[in-house]
Amino acid sequence: MAAYGLYSHIQSNRRRSIVLLAGLFLLVYVLVYAGALVAAALSVNADLNTLLQIALIDLIKAAPFATIGTVLWIVIAYYFHQNMIDAITGGRDVTQVETRSQHDAEGDQAADQRVQVERHPEDVGGPVVAHLDLREN
Repeated sequence: MAAYGLYSHIQSNRRRSIVLLAGLFLLVYVLVYAGALVAAALSVNADLNTLLQIALIDLIKAAPFATIGTVLWIVIAYYFHQNMIDAITGGRDVTQVETRSQHDAEGDQAADQRVQVERHPEDVGGPVVAHLDLREN
């Protein structure tokens, strides 16, 4: 599914996000079913079909709790993901003044680096050789 413009990228990301969220719910339900199947196998001495039915009944009973837990997980991730990333990496918000001063400092540094252009007399129509002087003044 190729995306060509900004709007198509947004739509593509929206569709992928919906599929991923649905996949998260499906994964949680599969894990709950697997846990219910293990619990049934450890607690009841029965054949496989009976164990699968018991696990399905337990899944239906646990599905509301699994759904609430997954929704809570998504809400926490949605509202606090950037705070968690900033806490781990030590990131912080940068003001416009700090951004402008950083940009100006980089511009001054680039202006301080002189570029010397030399043209050899025998290379009248040839390429220009540039030497970047990185020495501190």
